[in-house]
Amino acid sequence: MKKLKLSLAEITEIRKSVGDACYLELESGYPYALVGPVSRCLFLVCGENVGPISQYILSSENSTNYLSELREGSKILSVSCTGETKDAVVKKSKVERTSCILLKARCEDVFDDKSMPYYRPSEVSVFIQDSEESRLVNGDCRHASVRDLSRGSKVLVYTGLHGYGRHFGTGVENIELIEQ
Repeated sequence: MKKLKLSLAEITEIRKSVGDACYLELESGYPYALVGPVSRCLFLVCGENVGPISQYILSSENSTNYLSELREGSKILSVSCTGETKDAVVKKSKVERTSCILLKARCEDVFDDKSMPYYRPSEVSVFIQDSEESRLVNGDCRHASVRDLSRGSKVLVYTGLHGYGRHFGTGVENIELIEQ
């Protein structure tokens, strides 16, 4: 499989929230998945606690799904902390209402199209379950519990899904679709 180029994003804000979070058990693959509320920047998170059901997950090199769409047998793209990829099969997908954390971050590698209104190329965010077991990955490939993160912490992200947005999981470049 293809190796993805991962970048660092610096945490700028942390806020408490509540949401319906998705938990995954994967049959095989690497321990991480790429998720986020917009496809232009997906965060590398430990696969079992991936976040609210409205977020995207990378399901192949160029395609995403909403977490709410995943069922037993669904395939996602699992990722190592160095960007290696493998297909992984979902063994179990569970949704429950829980406390979440909104992480806002700054990343200079985000696709930049200044012609789009309201586009802030370096501002990115992700929701993740507020739990000691919910972990992102730092630049040294070490787990970082969301409860241990603070302003200035750096975590790995993927910014390689270029395009103006996603529609049914596929990149859309020929119409103006704004993801915020």
